[in-house]
Amino acid sequence: MKRILPILLALIAVSSLIANVLLYMRYSTTRPLMTMNDTVITKKDYQDMMDALYGRQTLTKMAYAKIIHNAAVKNNVTVSDSDVDARIAEVHRRSPAVVEAAQRDPLRAQLLKDEVRTTLELENIRIKDIKVTDDEALAFFQQNKQAWVLPLQTKTTMAVAENETDASAAKEMMANKVDLNVISQSARIRVVGINGFAPNWNVMPPADRGRLTAEVNQTPVGQSKIITVQLPKKRDDGSVIMAKYFFVVRVDTRSDAGVPPYETIKNSVLRLAKLDRANKENKKAEDILAQLYREANVVFEVPKYAAYFEDVNQYMKNIDATKGTEVK
Repeated sequence: MKRILPILLALIAVSSLIANVLLYMRYSTTRPLMTMNDTVITKKDYQDMMDALYGRQTLTKMAYAKIIHNAAVKNNVTVSDSDVDARIAEVHRRSPAVVEAAQRDPLRAQLLKDEVRTTLELENIRIKDIKVTDDEALAFFQQNKQAWVLPLQTKTTMAVAENETDASAAKEMMANKVDLNVISQSARIRVVGINGFAPNWNVMPPADRGRLTAEVNQTPVGQSKIITVQLPKKRDDGSVIMAKYFFVVRVDTRSDAGVPPYETIKNSVLRLAKLDRANKENKKAEDILAQLYREANVVFEVPKYAAYFEDVNQYMKNIDATKGTEVK
């Protein structure tokens, strides 16, 4: 027994040492993240920079999201995943590029869902006790039809090649519904959306960009077209020239522009009519958020972060001053 005890104590000491090392590696702010000869960037250096650049935006977004969600739970007005997906689909119908760019990155896709959930929950809190009749909703629709005007939307499959031969091959494969991953395996054909590829529309001459859009809109659904445009190309010597590229576009679906029939968007109209009435009844988003923030009894364990929320504190003071009350 006397011989076993020192061994056990030694094992405990080793385990404790390993645990301390692991804790240091995970949590110590002085731990180097990278070294460059004699220069070191520590975890603290990195965190301080991130805090300075994005701290306010990130912390306030996190805090408001939790405050709003807790209030939604308390008021029994939380939203479902299907509610979130439906709102994202509405945004996609108007601004497909924004949604599709987010959905290509899993982290950004989740952030988009989180932001939409927070927006919907705040809306639900604002309109919880708002009443709007069917006749009032219809009248609101008639007066505000421009809010539901949808743009012409054409969904396409697109590939880019640097010569006509490869473009023709891509067009034939698209016509035969060849898997896009297979098409992208060609060294000289890049498919939009595969392996993160997307054309840099900002460098395309406006005239070419307009012509590309016009020709896509004129192409019947299910058909493909090769459209040539000029784009900057970097040569081996480092110089940049304008070179011809071949955009192979297949039109998959097309949704007409205009205002949808009232019956198909009735729920959306009713919701917007309630939000409009909420604004008129002093239930604006900023007012409700300020109220929820006050009710959350926020305590800052690290005092410096209180400054991030000075705007909402000032907003509450202004509201109280308008009401003739005093902020304690």
